[in-house]
Amino acid sequence: MTETFHIDLIDGRPMIHIQSEYAPIRALIDTGANLPMFSGTFADLQNIFPDAVLMNNTVLIGGINTYAEYHLVNIPLFQVGSISFKQFKAAVWNKAKYEYDFLLSETMFEKADLNIHFREETLMIRTDRNEFGTILVDVGSEVNGRVHKRLKILAM
Repeated sequence: MTETFHIDLIDGRPMIHIQSEYAPIRALIDTGANLPMFSGTFADLQNIFPDAVLMNNTVLIGGINTYAEYHLVNIPLFQVGSISFKQFKAAVWNKAKYEYDFLLSETMFEKADLNIHFREETLMIRTDRNEFGTILVDVGSEVNGRVHKRLKILAM
C-alpha cells in the first residue's frame, strides 16, 4: 500500500497534515528523531486524543548539545492516513506549541519506504501492511546516568 501526502516546508523540514478523530494535526517529519514528540501540553494533547494516557515514566531526549526530560504518553491508536500505530508512544513537550503539533520520528517508518520529494512537495510512504504496534526500547547510550529510549515499530 502507498500513502501520498502534500508537504509544507517549515525551516526546510517537511510537514504533513493528518487527521485524528477529533482534530486536524500538523506533523513534522524528522528523519533524525528516535521518538515522536507532541509540541504542546498534555491538556493540549487530550483535545486531539482524549484517550491518551500519561505514563508513569519520563524519557531523556537530546538535541544539539542539550538534553531534557519529557513525560511519555500512550495513545491507543494513532493514524497517518490509513497507516495505524497501536499503543503509540510519544514524548510531551509540556510547553508552548511550535508551528506543528507532532514531530514524527523516522523510527515510525522503519518498516516502510519513506520518500520525500521536495520539488513535487510530496511525501510517499510505502508499506506492505497498514497496522503496526509500538514499544520503547533502550538505545544503549547514556547521558548523566540516564539511558536514551527510542520507538520500536512491530508488525501486527
